[in-house]
Amino acid sequence: MLLADLIELRDEVAEEGRELLEAWRPALVRRAFLPSAANLAHCVALRRRDVRPFQEALVPLGLSSLGRCEGRVLANLDAVIASLAHLAGRCDGELRHPRAG
Repeated sequence: MLLADLIELRDEVAEEGRELLEAWRPALVRRAFLPSAANLAHCVALRRRDVRPFQEALVPLGLSSLGRCEGRVLANLDAVIASLAHLAGRCDGELRHPRAG
């Protein structure tokens, strides 16, 4: 199922992103860089995966193809997941759209 597969993808990207960030942490001198470094780590984790099957399934539904989500990787994945859950009638409050910003 597409929704479950996207949730699994998001979990994998989040975990690998955390691992990458921890490996990079000694080189992060300024705390102000931490949010950008975390997003970069998630971006690297996402790009290490073949998302074409997701893209092919999401585009006909009018949802993001994940092709330009670099600016806020996890937030974009969360938004796609929440939209897909809404389309599937799974509005249980657990899968919510992220706040803008």
